Amino acid sequence: MEELIGRWWHNAVTRLAQTSHPQAEVLLNEVQKSIGLMFRAGGGAATLRLAPASDQHIGGQRNWLQKVAGTGERAATARLEPDVLALPASISLFSDRQLNRDLYLWLAIQSASFEHTGDWVTDNHLATQRGLRNFPGFSSRHQRLSEAHLNQRIDHSRLRGESAISESIVQDALRGQRNTPRRVHATEVAPVWLWVGASNEVALMGNRSAPEKSTNDGRRPNSAEDQQRRRTQRTQEGQ
Repeated sequence: MEELIGRWWHNAVTRLAQTSHPQAEVLLNEVQKSIGLMFRAGGGAATLRLAPASDQHIGGQRNWLQKVAGTGERAATARLEPDVLALPASISLFSDRQLNRDLYLWLAIQSASFEHTGDWVTDNHLATQRGLRNFPGFSSRHQRLSEAHLNQRIDHSRLRGESAISESIVQDALRGQRNTPRRVHATEVAPVWLWVGASNEVALMGNRSAPEKSTNDGRRPNSAEDQQRRRTQRTQEGQ
């Protein structure tokens, strides 16, 4: 009897501690094809395999219910590995199912634009800029995602010391601002669901910031660029 009551109590507390929206859940396998199209249209490597992400240690403050339930310490976040793009097996971050679907598509764009240098905030800030340049038609959806996620994050004024500084830097970057060279590690803050992480084994995925070469007649070679732009336009029209 005590075991039954204990199990009921644990399940009840776990449900109360839950911050997701199961009724709006989107599964990875539902949008796998669209993710692949967006990733390749954005310049991502065609050889990269899509797989469900495994739980990683996360930062951020836990509320008392999460502490009682023993949750909020690990989560499946988007991550680039040498041969794999790992995304959450399901997303129920928002109460709006369309936003959860758009988050999957944005993570494909973000990942395709990501260049790993080890500076997590700057790498994602620059990847966001590249992604929006490659997919200008996605700007309004990205804006909705950013605002919805910022509304979920803790007010950094409620934090103290280094935690407050780190959260402030992350929120500024989510708003498109990057004004400080101070580095923040992903485990110092609550998960940033619009961003990706990368293992140290991941090589730079193409130097997109390098100057474009010119042809002998002074014109920029644009065949590859035009092909990517056409792929991007076709992909966006199909979403």
